[in-house]
Amino acid sequence: MPAHKQQPLIQRLLQQHAGQLPKLGKLVVILPNSGACQQFRLQLLQQLPETQQALIPPQCLTLREWLQATLPPAAAAPVSAQARRLLFMEALSQHSTLFNRHNRWQICDALLQLFDELSLQQSELPADLQQWTAFLQQAYQADALPAHLGFEARLVHTLWQAWQQQLDASQQLDATRHYALQLAQLAQQADDCLRETDHIYIAAQAFSTAEQRAVDAMLATGKATLVDCASHVFNCPAGEFVRQCYADTPPIRERARQCQLDQPPAISVYACGDDEREVAAMDLQIRKWLLAGKNNIGVICEDRRVARRLRALLERSHIPLQDIAGWSLATTSAAAVLERWLECIEQDFDHQPFLDLLKSRFIGLADDEDSYLQGVYRFEKDIVKHENVFSNLERYRAQLQQRKQRLQEKLNWRSEHYEQIQQCLQQLQTISQPLRELYRQSGAAPASVFHDSLIASLDALGIREHLQQDAAGQNVLQCLQEMQASLLTADPEMDWRDYRIWLGSALEGKLFRPWRGDSPVKLMTLEQSACQSFQAVILASVNAGAYPGSPAGAPVFNQSVRQSLGLLDWRQQKQQKLQQFQQALLSADEVLITCKNSDKGEPLPPSPWVEALLHFYQRVFGEPAINQQLDDELDALVAHRHRQQTGIAQSTQPKPAIEAGDLPQRLSAGGHQRLINCPYQFFAADALGLRAADEISRELQKSDYGERVHTILQAFHTQLGKLPPPFPEPVTEANREAAIDHLQRLSEIVFRNDIQQNILHKSWLSRWQKHIPAYIDWQIKRHADWRVDKCEIDAETLLDERVSLHGRLDRIDRHIDTGEVSIIDYKTGNAPGQDEVDTGENVQLASYSLLQADTREVLYLSLDAKGDSVKTASSLDEDNLQQVSEQVGARLKDMIEKLKQHHPMPAWGDEAVCQYCDFRGVCRKPHWSDN
Repeated sequence: MPAHKQQPLIQRLLQQHAGQLPKLGKLVVILPNSGACQQFRLQLLQQLPETQQALIPPQCLTLREWLQATLPPAAAAPVSAQARRLLFMEALSQHSTLFNRHNRWQICDALLQLFDELSLQQSELPADLQQWTAFLQQAYQADALPAHLGFEARLVHTLWQAWQQQLDASQQLDATRHYALQLAQLAQQADDCLRETDHIYIAAQAFSTAEQRAVDAMLATGKATLVDCASHVFNCPAGEFVRQCYADTPPIRERARQCQLDQPPAISVYACGDDEREVAAMDLQIRKWLLAGKNNIGVICEDRRVARRLRALLERSHIPLQDIAGWSLATTSAAAVLERWLECIEQDFDHQPFLDLLKSRFIGLADDEDSYLQGVYRFEKDIVKHENVFSNLERYRAQLQQRKQRLQEKLNWRSEHYEQIQQCLQQLQTISQPLRELYRQSGAAPASVFHDSLIASLDALGIREHLQQDAAGQNVLQCLQEMQASLLTADPEMDWRDYRIWLGSALEGKLFRPWRGDSPVKLMTLEQSACQSFQAVILASVNAGAYPGSPAGAPVFNQSVRQSLGLLDWRQQKQQKLQQFQQALLSADEVLITCKNSDKGEPLPPSPWVEALLHFYQRVFGEPAINQQLDDELDALVAHRHRQQTGIAQSTQPKPAIEAGDLPQRLSAGGHQRLINCPYQFFAADALGLRAADEISRELQKSDYGERVHTILQAFHTQLGKLPPPFPEPVTEANREAAIDHLQRLSEIVFRNDIQQNILHKSWLSRWQKHIPAYIDWQIKRHADWRVDKCEIDAETLLDERVSLHGRLDRIDRHIDTGEVSIIDYKTGNAPGQDEVDTGENVQLASYSLLQADTREVLYLSLDAKGDSVKTASSLDEDNLQQVSEQVGARLKDMIEKLKQHHPMPAWGDEAVCQYCDFRGVCRKPHWSDN
């Protein structure tokens, strides 16, 4: 027999049937929930003698499951949960004036839950509205119901009557009414119902009125036994401690004096700062227990976020975990592909859901998966991120075509990838058409129209076929099939929003539980832990938000009305949960309670039940905390793991040396500037090739604006792609207005696509158009001595035998007399000051002068000056160009030579540079700058 607490029911069975073990299969055990049934079977088999482990265990069922298996089927099977909701929606449609249409599903689910409770508590509403109003008036203890409560009374009464009439008219039974009828039959014919059963053991639980009457009738036959698990677990020294801790009377001082124990119970409390520390502590404690030979460990957790994180940590270390609680089917990747597909319909194929859809393993739009994924990668990188196209299939396709024509042989795509993604977009255009029409229509349609369109699109996308090959996907398909079948019972009118809520709630209501019966660690909720026992147990995230929690929000009735109707009110629900909590404390000989002090920076109070436990413990044993040694040990282990995962914080200024193979052979003007700004920045960006991830912007940024202006000016002076021809003649005072008009038209064409995507982009166009007259005036003056030669030119020059300097020059002008070169760099943002250029702190102009022979001047032309002016911001000309260029060039060559000799590349820590640096987190300046 394993050395841990025996499950009370198992103990009872083994004692009473010790000589009749082969007959265990003829017994029935009624437990509160399916999770408890599963664990009961496993624990019973483990506790049988080895020679008897091949025996058939008792039937382990919930009361509802046993009734369905025992009583003969009704004339008409109860409708499914989804069909019931649709039937109720039809009933609601006849009384739509009683509530807002947008609240239909909320009203539907809340009232169906209320009606279920009324049925099981055998509480019927009066047929007469006045009697019902008088009853509520008494329940609210009011002389007269206020208007809003009178409306509430009429709403519930009307919809109750409509629901009963709807079921009668359709000759249907819902599952709750069917169950209530079965309970009534059991209460009246218990002897007949139990005739084929040797004996039934029933775990005591919170029964409804109808269930309690049926159970009483079963007990009266003598063939059923009610086992109070709570009385068994409390019948021990630790049980006495827990009972006295949570008793209401006498005062705590008297209860502490009466609680005389030889040694403290093995209940430990570990409080930590946040989720990560809490989960790490749980993970480490489970490992310790496993190393100690424990193979039946329970984790009781109401916080699904913490549960998911714990499951991930354990599975990463190949520790199997049986998740009895399961998780919502809506959170699985199989259900996510449906959500992303419908989001694409709703958001005009916005890049975020669209890329998620294209990358999903459940979509099947191509036979060659590797080629397809390569095409998706190029589409994301080149079209979505580089071209900043973030929605609309037509825009994606048009941009694909434009990019192919613009780059031609420079296109990074293989032709089959390009054709494949174009074909994919065309398929999506066709497949999505029926759903897009449904989304755009203003009126309602039968629910079957929405559902059939969705199913057809899933088939066309190849999603159904891939879902069939996945465990969670099979559950998703089953949920869709249940929805399809329910439409045969009722097919109410819906709009797109109604259907989306129905689909989402159907997936949300289904739990996915991958079965791991061989796992030594079980994860469950507090309710699912009923009647279970373990060698060790963790009660996780025991904070006030979940223990005891707060009353569930309900659209109708307060707690006093619920009590008057015979329904469970919050006081009773809280008391039941406290009893479950106490039983969980006694479900193992070793218990760890964890709680956290904060959540996302907000203080998080512990559960009052934990505070009561700590306070009572100190009263009884005179110690300040429970098992402080374990707290210290877990703190040390968690801190050690944190250091291992994050590494020791760097406390010295980083000074890496570049490897010979990492020195870039082509150095850009921007790279040259990074080398001057901060050698470490150059090391990260240019040597290691690191860069910040591209971001998709729904609005033009300053850099996008500058790119558009560069394009406009290039097209004004030279032919550019399919844009209109450049201005046909030199700009003079005589043709000034024509030049302004031409530049205005070019600007509207270049900004047209941006404005179509977002009307707010028109402000950027307006901003630029204010500068157009000033630019033309500047160009007229410029024309007196200079002529535009080239625009947007790539230039390159060798610095030594291996390294070259390259850059893109916005514009090159030539002097009309000497033929010397003037290089112009357009600036739509802040331009560097003249001092920075003259001292070599800003090297961009000097770098440009090194790229072009016969350079006479290099200048920044500010296109963003105040007062809508256009002027030279800073420059290198005849007075300082040669000296600055030679010094900057010599310094650059010297630095490159030092880099080849593995000189260190320190991080300067200059705040003016650091505040805009993408590598601040890489050099970890905050860890060394203050030393």
